[in-house]
Amino acid sequence: MTDRLVALEGLIDLRAIPFTEPGGRLMVRLDPAGSALQISSAEYERSPNDCGPVRALRFLDGTGRPLGIEASARPDRLDLLIKGRSATAAFVDTSTLMLRLPVGPCRILVDTTADARGVVDGPGDPRGSAAGLARCPGGPVAFGYRTSALTRRHDRGADPEGRLWVRLDLDARSDDVLVLADGRARVEVPAPPSAAIALEEAAARWRRWLERVPAPEGAATEPALRAAWVLAANMVRVRPELAANAIVPSKMGYAALWQWDSCFHAVGLRHLDPGLARDQLRLAVRWQLPNGMLPDVVHDAGVLASSTDMEEGDRARSLLHIGRRSASGPPGFLVAPLTKPPVTALAAWKVHQADPDRSFLSELYPAIVRSQRWWFERSRPRGRTLPIYLHPYSSGIDDSPLWDQGMPVATPDLPAYLALQADHLALMADVLGRTAEAADWRSQAEVIVRQLVARHWRVRAGSFVSFHRGRRVPADTALGLIPLITGRLPPSIASRVVASLTDPGRFWPRFPVPSVALTDPEFDPATMWRGPTWLFIDFLLVDGLRRAGFPDVAERLRARALEMVESGHGTPEYYDPLDGTRPPRATAMFSGTAALYLDLLLADESASS
Repeated sequence: MTDRLVALEGLIDLRAIPFTEPGGRLMVRLDPAGSALQISSAEYERSPNDCGPVRALRFLDGTGRPLGIEASARPDRLDLLIKGRSATAAFVDTSTLMLRLPVGPCRILVDTTADARGVVDGPGDPRGSAAGLARCPGGPVAFGYRTSALTRRHDRGADPEGRLWVRLDLDARSDDVLVLADGRARVEVPAPPSAAIALEEAAARWRRWLERVPAPEGAATEPALRAAWVLAANMVRVRPELAANAIVPSKMGYAALWQWDSCFHAVGLRHLDPGLARDQLRLAVRWQLPNGMLPDVVHDAGVLASSTDMEEGDRARSLLHIGRRSASGPPGFLVAPLTKPPVTALAAWKVHQADPDRSFLSELYPAIVRSQRWWFERSRPRGRTLPIYLHPYSSGIDDSPLWDQGMPVATPDLPAYLALQADHLALMADVLGRTAEAADWRSQAEVIVRQLVARHWRVRAGSFVSFHRGRRVPADTALGLIPLITGRLPPSIASRVVASLTDPGRFWPRFPVPSVALTDPEFDPATMWRGPTWLFIDFLLVDGLRRAGFPDVAERLRARALEMVESGHGTPEYYDPLDGTRPPRATAMFSGTAALYLDLLLADESASS
């Protein structure tokens, strides 16, 4: 069998994809010039370029000029070549990076983000090694360093903005290291470890995880291993008080727990670690509001449960999603609750199918029931029979042309999700012995679908349409196909929707399903939610086509989706539906794509429940 770590050499390009450790915040990248390592920190709604302990770590020549760095990486180690001399980096733990130094004289300059006024000396060493901690005034340790190498010179200073820099002239033996620590997680820098042992332990950690991938050896093995790496690499402790790690959408700017994404992460994780999958759903409902709503996001500083909770930058961006084509001018700030579409019961049931656990269903069932009720009690304006989204963010498709005319918009996907959730609550109730409740849930699903068809189905469109203030929204989006997921559409309507789905000129390009129809004037294959293909839409439709009695079409769509991920462009946030490439602004290591690829690859489901 090929070493699974070796099989992933080349995955981490150190630019779009960083070197990182499961559960940790630190990310190592190579600067564009190839002359410095940058050590960033994964934070909510912040670019890695704007946060992290080390802005640049450079190796210098005798005149003080930076030396070029050649780098190659695999999950457990980062191999460096500096003017013909080798160095190696690996994580000792989630907050400590070890750099095994080139043997012999070595000069290093570290530019940090720490406050130079708060620096203190760290513990010494018999050989005269250098160490230090940089503290922010009145705050926690921000950066720490320590080396086992003989230190010939150890200088510290401040740049014009008061940020600490450290210069070290070292004389290193074969196992000497420089340790760099993220100070938020500790009050001191650990003693330098044995490089050989640290590298062995890092390799063992990753091998244990990758051995969980059940994909057979062959063509699909490498993409499956890549997807498994993405899920582990995006593991973060969102809140220090939590015992469980969260799989965040991406450490590259999405370092928080998104309720919607957590459900899809659980679906994929059920094939690797059912216990970790269950933890994602427990975290997704942990911050449920007293009224039953599940907040959109949980981050280090709080929750995003209302548009008033947005950070300033996100408030400005949110205005771009609403009323883009409105003739009445720029919209005002929309105050509304923020959540995500109800798919928690679907995810919980799929995890249960993979690893039956009645107690887990019993634990989640009350929270999902309260969430289902919230939609009808708090997100259904007076006079409407069906709930609607009160803010674009709650739909999961923020920048869709559906919102260009302004809010509110009645879309067909939300009733479909609610019907699907009711049917899966019925399945959960069956297992829990709540027979009467199961019957009530199935009755609710039937009523919702009947109302959905009456309100949103249009024969001439061949899909379900959306309305803004009583007028049909002209945008032709993939949401018009989502009611297929219910498995409850009348056969004639389901067949017509499938015909629209498989129309090559509309929703069936080389890599379906585009978020906006190819024929729509707003179609843009590179702009988020205005054309690209997202794997979660493919996953839902594959699952729904099976449920609706179209297994052949489901298999065709599944094959196209797998080909898209396996075509060599990794697991980005979304894909160009015409050629399968990663659009420039799509995050490169996206957990939702990785999780659902694994499920589409590994799930043996000829029909869905």
